[in-house]
Amino acid sequence: MVARTGILLLVGTLTFLTSIFINLPASLFSGQIDGVAQNLKGLQIGKISGTIWEGSLETQYQEFPVTTVSWNTALLPLILGKFNLELSLHASGLKGKSDLSISGDAVKLTNLDLEINSSFINTTTRPYGLTLSESFSVTAPEIYVSNNWLNKMNGRLLWPGGVIEIETPLERLRTQLPMLQGIAKMENKEVKLYMYSKSEEIIILSLNQLGWAKAEINHLFFEIAKIPFPSSGAVNQKDPAITMEEKIL
Repeated sequence: MVARTGILLLVGTLTFLTSIFINLPASLFSGQIDGVAQNLKGLQIGKISGTIWEGSLETQYQEFPVTTVSWNTALLPLILGKFNLELSLHASGLKGKSDLSISGDAVKLTNLDLEINSSFINTTTRPYGLTLSESFSVTAPEIYVSNNWLNKMNGRLLWPGGVIEIETPLERLRTQLPMLQGIAKMENKEVKLYMYSKSEEIIILSLNQLGWAKAEINHLFFEIAKIPFPSSGAVNQKDPAITMEEKIL
């Protein structure tokens, strides 16, 4: 009788502890999440809900729409002090998924797959006089981050083509562009995105660790878009027609 009672007490205790462990609140992640937010200016963290195994948080970066980030994780990596998460992202004009691993100050994203509607991007491009249409598909097998900056990235971007509008102090231009493809990678510690029409390079976008972004627009872009070539642009066809720089981070 005593042995049976002891077994029941043990089972009950284990069940109680397991229930607590399974339902540990997602807010336990708040320290790690706040650390990421502090290293990325303009990122705001909102409500955190669910458990450490399956939870979600609301976040917003600068003027982009609020994004809900949901995750699932397993027991063993957490016991070993590692965070291996399956992520999904949802916002107005954005949906995506990726696997995320965190070990110390190193972050690894794998199998990133995003579908970004132009309405999501136009939130930030419209004040600069650029309005896009259609949706962008982004894939990246691997992205590595350490010391608060990207150190390895391989990604691809696809835009099916569509209408763009460019507003200048003198006029509003509306034109149709063909399908564009992009290749993203790291060069000299800068994020580079090379945009191509067929096999011809038309735009190079760069971002450095200090937050400075640069856009180099080639002459071919103006030919394809059938819009007037800027009179202040470069004369040499091998040089970018226009180069623009601005601090965005």
